[in-house]
Amino acid sequence: MKAKKNIPFKPFDFFILVAVIFFAVFSFLKIHKTKADEVLVTANGKEFSYSLEKDGIYTVKGVLGITTFEIQNGKIRIIDSPCPNKTCIAMGFSDIIVCLPNNVMIQKISHSQKNNGEIDAVSQ
Repeated sequence: MKAKKNIPFKPFDFFILVAVIFFAVFSFLKIHKTKADEVLVTANGKEFSYSLEKDGIYTVKGVLGITTFEIQNGKIRIIDSPCPNKTCIAMGFSDIIVCLPNNVMIQKISHSQKNNGEIDAVSQ
């Protein structure tokens, strides 16, 4: 007697498997390729917005004095700050930079991340 070959997948099962893998890869790439649209700066309780597409050096006034930051090729960094330990400068280019002594926070945001002033569960 000849042994029957066991086929682990039927043709339709294979189609479903390929569709699930395609959807997973597409979703992963879409989530991780979300590009930030702008830079939101909070300094001493005031908010400022800058285009991430326009390179330049900008300043904001915090509680200790002027913090200078740079937008370059879609990246942000603090290049000068009056804080004593300069940890914010040492961070280099980053998506979120905080200078606690000067009360300055700089972050990349996309329009889909804005919540129109609503309080979310994290900030409550």
